[in-house]
Amino acid sequence: MIYRIILFYFSLIFSFVLFNNSYAQVDSTNINVNVKTNDEIVRDLINKNIDELKNFLESDTIYVEINEENSSLRNFINGKLRNSLDEYSLRPFNADLAYIPAKLQVRNVKVNVSYPGFGGTGVLGNKSFNRVISVSFDVSYNRLSDNTVIYTKRIEDKYSDEVDISLKQKIENSNYSFLSSNLPEDNFFNKYLIPAGLIVISAVTIVLFFAIRSN
Repeated sequence: MIYRIILFYFSLIFSFVLFNNSYAQVDSTNINVNVKTNDEIVRDLINKNIDELKNFLESDTIYVEINEENSSLRNFINGKLRNSLDEYSLRPFNADLAYIPAKLQVRNVKVNVSYPGFGGTGVLGNKSFNRVISVSFDVSYNRLSDNTVIYTKRIEDKYSDEVDISLKQKIENSNYSFLSSNLPEDNFFNKYLIPAGLIVISAVTIVLFFAIRSN
């Protein structure tokens, strides 16, 4: 009789732990609402790396040429450059214009967002996921009157952190596919063992409950 009571309470405790872990994966009571979006992180990475360029600009008017076939990515980078160089007048480069003193050229643009794995902030893990964002591109500033390369640099930078799993949609931008990614597959323990364990433990708890009452 005693061992049944002990087993009964052990089953209750174990069920609570499993349930708490599965609930923690979607619980939003302790969410960090100030987490930056993927868009904001890309903006910050570009801002940080463009600052050096400002020391070489020779005019308040900048003619920009972004060599990127993907129009969505091209427009996105153009917007971020305007944000980074907001004290300058940015105009699209046009070779037919009568006089252009210099040209700012951006090539080989890559923006990558990935979620390579789950974090471990829950009781048994999987409440958060890892986020890695990388930005890379070639930038050059050329004086056209004498074909002088005033500034050139290959920019590569990345950012990584952990994000609450319930914030995935909030940090992404549906207007740009490259600012989103898929979560990795859940591990075997959380995908199969926790649901199976809850079913088995619940069944054992019910059987023990009625067995104790019958005695």
